[in-house]
Amino acid sequence: MHKSIQTSHRLNAPVEKVWSLIKTGEKWEDWFPILTGSRVEGNQRFCDLENGDVLEEVFLASNVEKTFIYTVHQQNSFPAENIVGILKLDSHNSGTELKWSVEMEVKNEETFQMLRQQIQQMYGASAAKLEELAA
Repeated sequence: MHKSIQTSHRLNAPVEKVWSLIKTGEKWEDWFPILTGSRVEGNQRFCDLENGDVLEEVFLASNVEKTFIYTVHQQNSFPAENIVGILKLDSHNSGTELKWSVEMEVKNEETFQMLRQQIQQMYGASAAKLEELAA
């Protein structure tokens, strides 16, 4: 079953500083709580997690639109497949609005509800760390 999750976070930090932390796909472990390391090779990102590794492909990192789109090709962290994530930044007053969404295939509604809660918490913690680093 195809599902999506959308979150929105207001950050008290300039959009350019937040974008500088996101746009290359590198060093996400500095602000994404479940990563212990990462490296980028071409358009692929290899992420280290405590419970396994993740292979992603970066589809788009638009400096004009402040949009970062990635697909997850391999992961053992949670019960989902065909994962596509989108981070979109917009200026909001003197700060930043971070819209973060993810689409995925899951087996059932119960699995989705569990994942939704975990992902919303993870994205919230990531947004708070981005705000701290970019302020």
